[in-house]
Amino acid sequence: MSLRFVLVWAFVLQTFAVVGLTGYLSFRNGQLAVNNLVSQLINQVGDRVDQHLDEYLNNAQQVNQINADAIATNHLNIDDFKGMEKYFWRQQRLYGFTYMNFGNPEQEFLGVGNVPNRIEIAEITKQHPGDLYSYTVDNQGNRQQLHHIQPKVRTLSEPWYVKTVAARKPIWSPIYNWADIPVEMSMAASYPVYDAQGRLRCVLGIDLSLSEISRFLHQLDVGQTGQSMIIERSGLIVASSSPQPSYTIKNNKGERLKASDSQDPLIKATAQHLAATFGDLNKIKQDRRLDFEFARKKQFVRVKPYRDAFGLDWLIIVAVPESDFMAEINANTRTTIWLCIAALTVAVTIATLMARWISQPILHLNKATREIAKGKLDTTLNIKNSNEVGELAESFNWMTEQLQASFAQMQALNTALAHSESRFIQFLEALPIGIAVKSLDNKVAYLNLTAQQLLNMDLASLNYPQEWPLYVVNTDSKCPRESLPTMRALKGESLLLDNLEIRRDGKTIPLEIQATPILDSQGKVIYAIATFQDISERKQAQKVVAEYNLMLQQQVQERTLALEQEIDERKRIEANLHTANQELDRLARLDGLTQLANRRCFDEYLAAQWQILLQEKQPISLIIADVDYFKAYNDTYGHQAGDLCLCAIARVISKATRKTGDLATRYGGEEFAVILPHTHLEDAIKVAQRIRTDIEELQLPHISSQVSQQVTLSLGIATMIPNPELSPAQLITIADRALYQAKLNGRDRFVIATFPSNS
Repeated sequence: MSLRFVLVWAFVLQTFAVVGLTGYLSFRNGQLAVNNLVSQLINQVGDRVDQHLDEYLNNAQQVNQINADAIATNHLNIDDFKGMEKYFWRQQRLYGFTYMNFGNPEQEFLGVGNVPNRIEIAEITKQHPGDLYSYTVDNQGNRQQLHHIQPKVRTLSEPWYVKTVAARKPIWSPIYNWADIPVEMSMAASYPVYDAQGRLRCVLGIDLSLSEISRFLHQLDVGQTGQSMIIERSGLIVASSSPQPSYTIKNNKGERLKASDSQDPLIKATAQHLAATFGDLNKIKQDRRLDFEFARKKQFVRVKPYRDAFGLDWLIIVAVPESDFMAEINANTRTTIWLCIAALTVAVTIATLMARWISQPILHLNKATREIAKGKLDTTLNIKNSNEVGELAESFNWMTEQLQASFAQMQALNTALAHSESRFIQFLEALPIGIAVKSLDNKVAYLNLTAQQLLNMDLASLNYPQEWPLYVVNTDSKCPRESLPTMRALKGESLLLDNLEIRRDGKTIPLEIQATPILDSQGKVIYAIATFQDISERKQAQKVVAEYNLMLQQQVQERTLALEQEIDERKRIEANLHTANQELDRLARLDGLTQLANRRCFDEYLAAQWQILLQEKQPISLIIADVDYFKAYNDTYGHQAGDLCLCAIARVISKATRKTGDLATRYGGEEFAVILPHTHLEDAIKVAQRIRTDIEELQLPHISSQVSQQVTLSLGIATMIPNPELSPAQLITIADRALYQAKLNGRDRFVIATFPSNS
């Protein structure tokens, strides 16, 4: 193979390898980035669906519980349809339920909720058994005019009523079609109400439309072509993000589809892959992540079980094609391929020219070197280049001159070397330790006088295995030749041993032997050298020391074990104490009902912000709010409803404090406080107005209030710029006075605190 060929291809292959490796790593990094992005996306979508289901479904069960308690305490009269329909209308509007149902054993029915293009109040009464009267509703929840009458409606034969009566406990009904709107698919949170004798008084039901869940899924960003869906363990679709319907219409009745029969290709393929992977969907007990090929494209899938305490057992499935994110990476790959081709072409051209320029002088140098090898030491090169090749030619000519002088010096050196070797052997013979040298052909090449005396053998006898005198310590076995230190050193091993001994004349002599390989200039083993000496006295001393060390070691181990057990116990106690302290600190700063900061956190945060704003000379505002006539609310609706009311107000106040540094707290009982650092009075008034407006929009009923039929707040507002003459307690005092003035002025309002001008 010519030098020119090697130079060309070395340059070309190096260029191609660098460019190709760069392209490949770019492609792989892109793929990894896509995989990470897709994983984050399906995790986020699955968690959002789970959170939405919790909020959407739990509200229905909680409202049923509240209504059942209201019936049990006679705050809600089930014989007064007019009162119930107004009560249901407010709850349906507040929580956004699809439909609210009431049915009793007398086959009476009352419904309030959404139907196509309107909100209706529908009823079946004893006066018109089996006939459903549907009325339009104004924006205050009052009946308007009769919209239509649907005869022979069997509303109380639907699953929301029948299944609940059979179960005798709160449940989720199976997904079913409405009796008067067959294409509407719903499920109901149903709650049976019994009297003290265990007789059924009525069944409360709240319909949740599957189309509402589907609309939420459709709003989620699942890539360009990804899909999300919720299915039952049977494979039937509950909801999906696909625009394709999840049911078919037969005889004017909706029939649900299995995901494997969906008209959406990705949903269908995902369901079929899950069936092929798990066989039975009931086997999916925990969050799973999978991928599969569909339409020659990789699909990423997350399957997350969803369960609740009322019998729901669904699967949340998110499927995202890898191709949604790979378009730009594929374009970069094609660009990289073209760059490789262009770089390769340029590299071949440049390498050919460079190889020709480099190889010509080297060929002349090669020819001259062969002449010298034949003994023509007067050969010279006539290359006048000023580069490295020219310098090499000058060095070659100088080398030929040096060779001639070197041959004359070698003879003198050989004579001096022979003299030096003789003196070196004299030194070895005089050493008080044994020295043995063994050649690569397993022959002992040298044995000094001390070694012959210790072994009681001369050089010739050591070359016969049957006469080898070394024994393994504390055994009757001679050391095999292949295990001898010199034999192991010939294999390249350096070692130090003290487990061999000599036995002669009735005496045992322990030896310390150190063996080392001797290498040539290429690093190959050519000899092994071993030094050895009598260590009888050292062995005796070691025995005494070993016995003493063993005793000390046993004592140390016993004490160490006791200390380790004590340390482990202390660490366990400290860890438990640390965990308990962390939990106590968290509970000490958080109100358990509203999840807002508690009074302790309020005091600490106000004091800290006061010190900060005292240095910055910036204002701080405080709002103290009190729920009007809240005791009467508890007496009317019960303490559980009162707790829900406080939680709803807490969410409104927390939402209104959106600026960084604002803190919403439960000040005590039905009182709330909002700390607003860096906030002037005008901005504090806006926060208070926003709180009152949001509370009004909640329209929480409060029939026992003397100022409104809905829950209202009274608020006191105070603003200060901290200075050394003021304190946080004074800010609280004037805000509390303003709150008291708001109550004196008629409640359902806010009052701005007034205080001396020097404050």
